Amino acid sequence: MTTSNQSNWNPAVTDIVAQSLRQLGVIAEDETPTGAMYQTGIFQLNSIVAAVQATGMHVWTQEEAILFLQPGQVRYEIGGPGTNANTSDSNEWQKLTLTASAPTGAGSITVNTALLVTSGQNIGIILDNGATFWTTVNGAPAGNVVTLAAHLPSAASNGNFALVYTTAISRPLKVPAARLLTLQGLNETPMGIMSRQEYMDTPNKFSPGTPTQWFYTPQRDRGIFYIWPSPVMTAWAVRFTWYRPLQDFFSPANTIDFPQEWIAPLMWALAKDLIGIYDVPPERQQFIKMQADQYADLAINYDRDSEPIQFGMSWEAVNNA
Repeated sequence: MTTSNQSNWNPAVTDIVAQSLRQLGVIAEDETPTGAMYQTGIFQLNSIVAAVQATGMHVWTQEEAILFLQPGQVRYEIGGPGTNANTSDSNEWQKLTLTASAPTGAGSITVNTALLVTSGQNIGIILDNGATFWTTVNGAPAGNVVTLAAHLPSAASNGNFALVYTTAISRPLKVPAARLLTLQGLNETPMGIMSRQEYMDTPNKFSPGTPTQWFYTPQRDRGIFYIWPSPVMTAWAVRFTWYRPLQDFFSPANTIDFPQEWIAPLMWALAKDLIGIYDVPPERQQFIKMQADQYADLAINYDRDSEPIQFGMSWEAVNNA
């Protein structure tokens, strides 16, 4: 007897729906759910997944992203239609350097390398006035010459940076940590997190300086990232840790956006959710609720970072007189 040497089992959402209906006794072991049963099950499962997001920070959805800053801008809208922030996955952006000056009105720039630049990518050119001008790449580069979809509104000198990325991130559910990234040298400095009240109580939100603190709030259709003080130049970006939303089901063949330890919890949670829709005997209802609660506890307790706890000793003198 040998093992499979595989550990990538991830059943389609229809298989989870069918198994939940079998646990309920709605269909027999050899029966297939009707189309209406599938639609009901998928609807309920999407509702469960949306609710699961409120249980905490899921370790498999933790990612790193870059927020590119603008001088004088303290409020950045992330992840929604018409948002004003330029963001990228931290591993999917490039920092290029201009190897020739580009005058006002230039429709192209020459960079140190355009090997990985492709048509349609977002590109931000740091101008001599300190701002970053964002447009898109128009066509494939010719050697190291990159054609822009819009002309430069101001000059950019030889040695200035050009920032390139493909896709902006979605709305973060939470942002637990952020670091100020210096584009020259790519050094990172931890930033302090502020509460909503602390940020809103800041007397001068546009006070210029080096950003040292931040506050993030997830709104309904976009997230809003605030920084303080207001950046005086675009030589900085913010690298932050974020938790992305869990993916929905739109096709019967979709698999779950969860690791394997969540397959059984979701199956039993769906069965528990469907009790109110189908005629299920009381004894079976109790069994399903017990199974759902047990599996949920297992998954939630496992779903956390394995970080060490550090203890220290205070040597502060105490006066007992």
